[in-house]
Amino acid sequence: MSVSCRSGWPSLAAALFLVAAHAWAEAPYDPDHDPLYLQVEQEIQSGHWEAARWLLEEFLQRQPDHFGARIELISVYCRLGLVEQSQLLHEQLLADPALNAMQRRALNLIADAGCVRVNRDEITLSSWMGYTSNLNRSTWRQVLEITTPDGEVTLPLDDLSKPRPAGLLGAQIQYRTGSEAEWLLQAGYHGSFSPAGYRQSWLTLGWQPRADLRVELSGNWFIEEAYRQALQLRYEPVLSQDAGQLLRAELQFKQEHYTVSPDYHASDLALGLRHYWLAEQSLLDVAVHAGYLHAPDRPGGSRSRLHAEAGYATGWRDYRIDGRLHYLWQQDAQGYSPLLNNNQRRQGQEWRISAGIEWGWRESIWRLEYSYQQLTDRIPLFSYREHALFLSSEWHWR
Repeated sequence: MSVSCRSGWPSLAAALFLVAAHAWAEAPYDPDHDPLYLQVEQEIQSGHWEAARWLLEEFLQRQPDHFGARIELISVYCRLGLVEQSQLLHEQLLADPALNAMQRRALNLIADAGCVRVNRDEITLSSWMGYTSNLNRSTWRQVLEITTPDGEVTLPLDDLSKPRPAGLLGAQIQYRTGSEAEWLLQAGYHGSFSPAGYRQSWLTLGWQPRADLRVELSGNWFIEEAYRQALQLRYEPVLSQDAGQLLRAELQFKQEHYTVSPDYHASDLALGLRHYWLAEQSLLDVAVHAGYLHAPDRPGGSRSRLHAEAGYATGWRDYRIDGRLHYLWQQDAQGYSPLLNNNQRRQGQEWRISAGIEWGWRESIWRLEYSYQQLTDRIPLFSYREHALFLSSEWHWR
């Protein structure tokens, strides 16, 4: 059977919807336990798309306002290559003024999967505020060991180099075109409101001709000084798929220029795999990546790294909860500095665990997230621990 979707697996968007928002229409009985609807779920899990299509269309004659069934029908149309029907149903849903913010996000996920496109320009405003226990991610140690020709010297760290808590505040605005080859313009600001704080801003221009291919040009400023420009290419083809699983390759290449002292250029290549599993209303994903940063002029030289992560998400009604675990190992090719620990090469292991909850309110989506991060480096100066708590919101206009 022919499938005209750009990404190869539109049902992933439906899966992400199920864990993002379970906002079914009100009815005298629970439509989610209707035998016909339960049979639809069985056919989808078995990959019987034609049977699922007829059952969904019959079910929607009984429950025409059942949002979950309508969005699943978009996914089934995509799998059958019925792009015109999926596009028409998507546009009808998008025009419904009764949709809440979580339901609109579900429609965006369907579009991001590539089978349908949103023929309207979109503006997204994101903002966040939070607290971190370690603003500058400095060492938790109280002294710095320096090796000199006369031997090793131990110096106490000054107060500005010690870990310190701070509040953080940020905002980002994004404009995305509704054309087939999407263009994206993004600008953001992030900073702290502590006495020894910092300010960071960025500007990104993106082009996405297909759902699995994206090119970005970005610039970053620290305080008011430019410190990084980058050109990035991301390619994420689908390797295999069935009703409840998807395996995707992830390739990323970045060409970067850092204008801080020392000024240097870097080429970064990362290759990886990501596997999704869908069960009931839960989504599990696991990913592994290997990367290499070629930067001979960088302090420490080039860098190798391995990265692994796992995530779990589930949802009910207008709520979604999720958790993620990250592990990162990286090592420099050269010694970092003759003054630090006999000029050892940096080698670090970083762990990060996070948990969050999302909910819809009026036309916005809100998120509360807690994270803990720890880096243990061969050079103790770079080791740190950090707790962070963030509250963020997201608003969309078309």
